Amino acid sequence: MRSRYSAYCCKNIEYIYQTQLPAHQQNSLQQQATLKDQIAEFANAVHFVGLTITAWSATNCSDTDRSENVASQPGNEGSVSFVARYISGNKLESLAEKSRFVFNGQWYYSEGRFISAPAQTIGRNDACPCGSGKKFKHCNLHLASGTVSTHQGKA
Repeated sequence: MRSRYSAYCCKNIEYIYQTQLPAHQQNSLQQQATLKDQIAEFANAVHFVGLTITAWSATNCSDTDRSENVASQPGNEGSVSFVARYISGNKLESLAEKSRFVFNGQWYYSEGRFISAPAQTIGRNDACPCGSGKKFKHCNLHLASGTVSTHQGKA
């Protein structure tokens, strides 16, 4: 889960795609391209500012094996509940999801169930949620790729 979050932060679309359950990868080339485009559109439109893992579980393993050792046992499944926070425009969004992962030589994302959360509007004079310590209107760290701030040089 953390590696996929990092890939979204770094806009590594190919990694995100390759870590989905291989059944998704057997789509037609057009369907694959469309899915990659959707992933890229989202990753390029937002700036991620935090990930909190709220719960996790793994099946087909004992409580003492709930670690990286679980990956050595084929057929394992796991779930991760998390909240990813990101900035989109002047809103702080929270994406809460319970994701299901399947192990088949490596961990693959299988599916997720989203839990909606209301967006919070970020005021121009509020501290930027990206952690820069600047006011939102002066912070450029949170801008999505290829975006130009309309607030540059203004107080």
